[in-house]
Amino acid sequence: MLLESGLVDEVDVDKCLQQAQEAYHQNHFASSTQICKTLLTAQPDNVLALHQLGLVELAKGKIGEAISYFNRVVALDASMFQSTYNLGLCYHQLNNLDKAQAYYAKTLDANPEFVEAYNNLGIVHQYLGNHQKALELFKEAIRLQPDFVEAYYNASQCHDTAYNRSLLGNIKAFCDDPRLSSANRARAWFMRASILENQGEYAASMEAYQHANRLIHTPFNHTRFEQEIDAFIQFFTPEHLRKFSRPKFNSERYIFVVGMPRSGTSLIEQILSSHPHVAGIGEANHIQHLAVEITQGSAHTLIDAISSISPYTPLRSALDTLVLQDGKSMIVDKSITNFFYLGLIKLVYPNSRVVHIARNPLDNCLSCFCHHFSSSHNYTTSLKSLGQFYRSYARLMKHWHSVFGEEIHSINYEELVNNQEVETRRLLEYCGLDFRQECMDFHLTQRPVRSASHWGVKQRLSNKSIGKWKKFEPYLEELKQILETVQPSL
Repeated sequence: MLLESGLVDEVDVDKCLQQAQEAYHQNHFASSTQICKTLLTAQPDNVLALHQLGLVELAKGKIGEAISYFNRVVALDASMFQSTYNLGLCYHQLNNLDKAQAYYAKTLDANPEFVEAYNNLGIVHQYLGNHQKALELFKEAIRLQPDFVEAYYNASQCHDTAYNRSLLGNIKAFCDDPRLSSANRARAWFMRASILENQGEYAASMEAYQHANRLIHTPFNHTRFEQEIDAFIQFFTPEHLRKFSRPKFNSERYIFVVGMPRSGTSLIEQILSSHPHVAGIGEANHIQHLAVEITQGSAHTLIDAISSISPYTPLRSALDTLVLQDGKSMIVDKSITNFFYLGLIKLVYPNSRVVHIARNPLDNCLSCFCHHFSSSHNYTTSLKSLGQFYRSYARLMKHWHSVFGEEIHSINYEELVNNQEVETRRLLEYCGLDFRQECMDFHLTQRPVRSASHWGVKQRLSNKSIGKWKKFEPYLEELKQILETVQPSL
């Protein structure tokens, strides 16, 4: 390595930066950091080294440190629009959409042809409910880069049916373009499938959904998942919970929404967040991060870690750092992993409220199969693994209901759609909240929604997705067999 001698003033700066970039792209973050910091001892204001350090911290998930480096860059050189753009990415990840929007816009002022900035600014507007503005930004990204498949996919999520149909020729070409990555071809197949579904061509649509999921499929380790659930069921009993219970404190302000993806968890959050005393934080994953933190640095399981911690040792998640404003007194967390970590949730926040929503298993699994999830949800890429996952989820929820009983408030999605006011009043009463009409008119609530349901929660309740599985019934035989004896515990 060029820097091993420590003679920083004599090194070739360009070669050092190249080394740092290569190490970064190989995920050798420590090496990339060392090179940049050594270079900075001789050139403290080297903006390229500072920018590279920001990229490393961003990749490691240390957003605060990344922001610090990118801020130093733009303070030294305002023309470094790449750092301005990355500040937008940082605040985007922190769910500070106002700042993300400002930095993306500033990036485009400096470089009006930065297609990724158009795309990400469009995503921000989607989350904010400004779908027409979002579509305009995606269209501009596509104009500048006609093969930018991600922008096409995001544009399709704005639900402009006529525009989506106009893209079908391009989308078909993307589906079979060998130059594109599997991820981008999958996006194209998902778009194609959705358009065909909207046209009532269900056989062709299912074939396209299957193509899409095959392209991104990675095996789901169902055996391991079942073993984890077995361990939770064995450990999280009323006796163990009494033994390991934490000192009770004011945890009544927390409402945890649990359920399968695509079951209506975003809808429940939107209804509750429409109440003037409630703040929704979306899928913040604070409890999952706490679980990782507890087990970090050891080969122990979460259960081993909990067993080894004194009941008098406070356990806190980042939820406790959130400051409520504007008259808010309660927080809604609807992270997808909440149902899995419900035992930990009730240990750390014993007085918290838990809302469990479930919908028809076939509708729920089909909705997951037809949606392009991230790789962390690899069980959604086959109907068989989806059925197995749902069956395991239902088994674990049955256990949580047996342990916590009436501490969990249950909602059936179909009942909510068909009896909105009755179910909304029951929900608010359970949460200790007075009835507000705003919770009935949740679709009018202006708040960012960072989930796959950002479009749906801004619409009035509709029964059009109930029984959707029947349109695809000829292709669901294996799923039906797996779910034959499964009913969600409510």
